[in-house]
Amino acid sequence: TPASYFLAQNNPPSLQNHSARIIISFSHFVPRTELIFPTVEELQALGIPLVDPQPRFNFSRVAGCRGLERQIRTLGSTVHVYGHQHRNRRRHIDGITYVSHCLGYPRERAEGRITKGLHEPLQIWDTDTEALS
Repeated sequence: TPASYFLAQNNPPSLQNHSARIIISFSHFVPRTELIFPTVEELQALGIPLVDPQPRFNFSRVAGCRGLERQIRTLGSTVHVYGHQHRNRRRHIDGITYVSHCLGYPRERAEGRITKGLHEPLQIWDTDTEALS
């Protein structure tokens, strides 16, 4: 499968012997299915009703990769930054903070699908405080 091919390119076991205290990993694809859907709190914060703008396309059928999640955990990631879904998320699940910070398409910004005011890069880690930003 395509997922197997790309997972084989990562080779995380070679990265287990590191001395880093903080590991920030990155992927284009969504590593966990729980990250696909917004929480009630996220919807309320955005003021967005749960409406599917593309009802014929079910993103949940193709997103979330258990193999990628295993690799993230093998690495010992503190933070994992991912993309692909065009939805901003920041969630802490089982010891890892997952961050998706998308700038989105102009239409998505106009519709309020991308959080207003977040149209620039996001600082993930503050090296001075050694903490999540």
